[in-house]
Amino acid sequence: MKTTANKRIGQAILTVGLSFTVFIAGSAFLASPSAHAAPGRDNGWNFGWNQDWNNDWNYDWNADKGSSSGSDNESGAGSNAGSESGSSISNDIISKGKQYIGVPYKFGAKTGNTKSFDCSSFTQYLYGLNDISIPRESIEQSRAGTYVPRSQLKPGDLVFFYSPVHHVAIYIGNGKILHTYGDPGVTITDLESGWWDEHYTTARRVIQ
Repeated sequence: MKTTANKRIGQAILTVGLSFTVFIAGSAFLASPSAHAAPGRDNGWNFGWNQDWNNDWNYDWNADKGSSSGSDNESGAGSNAGSESGSSISNDIISKGKQYIGVPYKFGAKTGNTKSFDCSSFTQYLYGLNDISIPRESIEQSRAGTYVPRSQLKPGDLVFFYSPVHHVAIYIGNGKILHTYGDPGVTITDLESGWWDEHYTTARRVIQ
């Protein structure tokens, strides 16, 4: 009887141990850079899933800087720039965007609110200042305009990250992007480094 009881206790302990191991392994995967998050400040990982009303997955994250490429040949709707030159409009968008460097990131920030932005409200707001209409959500913005290969990026192009897309930034030239996320808020990041280079997905041109 004592032997049988000891076996049952041993089996119970083994089951609990295996369950704990699986839990720890799963937690480690979700926290890994190859899973879903950008590199965190202080060598930590801090991210949280958010799903907006249009089923566009986004992250609340704290990240340093980081991005190689993907393709998206689907074309979609995006306003043209009218009679003004594309480069003039791009320069205006970038110049105005830089004025907001340091403005806090807030997931789900309302369009037009300039006290905080999320990635796609920031891009929608800046393009809207130049009468260029793009969708509200990053995944929808990734279908606007025309596809651009990474090697042919121009200032003013929209660049997107991860699959499914959950982040958008504005290419400003010289391998740099202007965008907002996590702790830094609106900032300029090197596209060719770290997380951003590794998770670059596609780019779209909405300024013609």
